[in-house]
Amino acid sequence: MMIRETHFVPEVVKPTRLSDYARTAFTLLVSRKGSVKAIKRGEILIDGRTGVTGDWIRSGQTLHLLDLQRTPPKAFKLPLEIVFEDDVLAVINKPPGFEVSGNKFKTIENALSGSLKPSAHPEALPWPRPVHRLDYSTSGLLMAAKTSGALVSLSQQFEHHTIHKRYSAVVVGKPTASGQINTPIDGRTAHSAFTTIETTASLRNDRIS
Repeated sequence: MMIRETHFVPEVVKPTRLSDYARTAFTLLVSRKGSVKAIKRGEILIDGRTGVTGDWIRSGQTLHLLDLQRTPPKAFKLPLEIVFEDDVLAVINKPPGFEVSGNKFKTIENALSGSLKPSAHPEALPWPRPVHRLDYSTSGLLMAAKTSGALVSLSQQFEHHTIHKRYSAVVVGKPTASGQINTPIDGRTAHSAFTTIETTASLRNDRIS
């Protein structure tokens, strides 16, 4: 176990739930969702005891953000195409058919250590961490942080939508030349703009694009 960050709650703070306060206290937590996950994993201490999401934070308290997992995950031997790499971050070409991370062994996260060079940076993470996700069946560029600073910076850019993703897809039928799709996904607002590149005949589906 290692203390990643320490925060002393100032006198001017009004009582706030830990789930809301944590992201403002620790630079490594860039979203409320990430803060809640850290709390549920037992990674935040309040005056030495493990915090829960409903705890009230008051002035004078001391908060610690822990790194409970210091042993790198068991390496999954999967050759990865490295598009870019330095001591701070890496970009790999994720193959389809693999989860980026999770409880499974055959994940991209478990394959990163065997494909990337160890970082000599002072803020080096124990092992590279994916910064975002691509679906199981999706291939494409995936960014991984090799330092805590890169993890924070890149996560904030994804959180604030200053990094944009562009996808290529094969669909059944012949869409219009271009268009907009505004359909909520999992209850959240989602907006996509598309352009049809090519349409061709298909033995099974008449046409694909």
